[in-house]
Amino acid sequence: MKLTAYAIGLALAAIVASWALFLDLAILYETHGFWSGLVGLVLAPITFVVVPWYAGIALDTWLPLAVGYGSVGVGIVFARLGSKASKGRT
Repeated sequence: MKLTAYAIGLALAAIVASWALFLDLAILYETHGFWSGLVGLVLAPITFVVVPWYAGIALDTWLPLAVGYGSVGVGIVFARLGSKASKGRT
């Protein structure tokens, strides 16, 4: 159980976070052009944090914020489940 929950959490968080970054880059590309999308790719951590808030406030599109921060929450929940299971079986 411990490895399964931990692995599922990490895999799910990585996949959904990648999708969130793709959404963020698409928003940058559509609103500000190619070069902003390229700079957003280079500065991916900043893009992951800032662009969902920009999309929500300025464009009234809250999906990137829900996907990005939701993936972090799901990953944390599954990682904690895996770590609690490993402590219980030691």
